[in-house]
Amino acid sequence: MPVARDLMKAYWEGHSSSATVETMMLDSHAKTLTELEVPEILDKAPSMEHKDVLELAAGIGRYTSVIATKAKSVTAVEFIEDFIKVNEDKNGHLGNIKFLCKDVVHLEAEPNSFDVIFSNWILMYMEDEEVKEFAKKAVKWLRPGGKLFFRESCFKQSGDLKRNSNPTHYRHPGFYIGAFGSVVSKEENRDVGYFNLESSGSVAVYRKIKKNNGQVYFSYTKAIKEGSSEEDVATFQKFLDEQQ
Repeated sequence: MPVARDLMKAYWEGHSSSATVETMMLDSHAKTLTELEVPEILDKAPSMEHKDVLELAAGIGRYTSVIATKAKSVTAVEFIEDFIKVNEDKNGHLGNIKFLCKDVVHLEAEPNSFDVIFSNWILMYMEDEEVKEFAKKAVKWLRPGGKLFFRESCFKQSGDLKRNSNPTHYRHPGFYIGAFGSVVSKEENRDVGYFNLESSGSVAVYRKIKKNNGQVYFSYTKAIKEGSSEEDVATFQKFLDEQQ
């Protein structure tokens, strides 16, 4: 495991002694924020009704429980064992959730296996190249017309709990737009899949309560360009790169 992943895992293991919502959000106002944030985020997110959903950084299940009541299936991924155990204890009875204790950086999945990929705070805990590699995987994992939704802390941290160290990357939103707007996947019948940004914006709850406009969500659709030769794929890839 690269040094950066060791540091990131150690960072979260240091905050996992009590698997609470305060620990997950690193904020003393976590309960209030959660009550207001979860409905807003899920309102911005794509519909998960009767969908196969991949939830990344599922944690103790703040979102898992709500998603699973609507979705056909949920694959909940979390790399801190104490967190995923709490999630499974709380939500395992729902019967449609697969719990995976795994680092997203090393996650693999079959092409076209999910309708929705959902995450709330994960990419900011990955290095730039890891984010770009994840983008390449995500566009392959989604079915045509599938949705990718993620929310990240941009510019600065959101929580007020004391931290001895903080390896988090508070990026400009433009980084994510560039990373996900420049990937393609080769599909069946020589089609090409790519991400189309549908919407993006800041989370209103944080603007109102924390005076923080850096909590940013991104919602993408996997679009399809039909019947492309290898030369067409290369040309299309160059076009996407030039748009970023």
